[in-house]
Amino acid sequence: DDGKLHAERDITRGEFAQIIYRLIYIRENKLETFPISNDWPTFAHPTEHFTVKYPFDWMQISADKQTIFWKQDLANNQISFARIYPNGASVTIARDLNKDQLSLDNYLARIQYDQSAVIKKLTLNTYPFASVTITSQGITDYYFEFPDKSILVLYSQAGSGMNRTQLTDEIRYMAGSIKYVEGSAAGTVLPDVNQQFLTGVRKNILIADKGQETLKLFDYLVIIETDTIGIGTGPVDYYYSPKYNITLKYERNSNVILAIQESKTTAF
Repeated sequence: DDGKLHAERDITRGEFAQIIYRLIYIRENKLETFPISNDWPTFAHPTEHFTVKYPFDWMQISADKQTIFWKQDLANNQISFARIYPNGASVTIARDLNKDQLSLDNYLARIQYDQSAVIKKLTLNTYPFASVTITSQGITDYYFEFPDKSILVLYSQAGSGMNRTQLTDEIRYMAGSIKYVEGSAAGTVLPDVNQQFLTGVRKNILIADKGQETLKLFDYLVIIETDTIGIGTGPVDYYYSPKYNITLKYERNSNVILAIQESKTTAF
């Protein structure tokens, strides 16, 4: 989270396996680097006709027809996406119906940017596409002209800290994954589906020997902290799910989920 390697830190078996997997993938596919978006989850908006892939450790926040993706700056105790912190970033995606049926060139001509903005136009995923970058502010806006003539806009900003290069790359891969969807999309992370799933998960809180069974219900979890002393019979692990934006507090020896808290936190 602070942008440093921390070579003194022990890595988990899972992290080591991920390193080996990426090296094998690069070799077998004759690549120079691993495509970081390769295994990212996909979000499909239920009404706005797009899908996008996003990093595991970014939160997805629904705001009616707009969608926000947020990389929280934990190292600096960031608690909201309303401001950009040094090692944080945000992406907001919104679709303009473009009732005047403007071409992308004419659409951009109506937007006034700072003189330092660098505008690039090309085709991406078969769609007319443009990016507008203001490097000094870590801002890049992306515009897509969809087949129905609507304009999808991706507003992004990355903090000025040591993570800026990595965050900028992640945002670029997110933009590169944008796809148009005919009709209504069945989202992979729709709120009603989330709630149904989490309702089932919460039924296992404080149920003996249900811990591992509950953790296996999630397709991706990351341990964000371990309390080696624990509160009773053994160590306590805090598992975070980026997809559902919740943290599970798990006691190993009793194999019990002690509690579930919204957001990425160990303060419970």
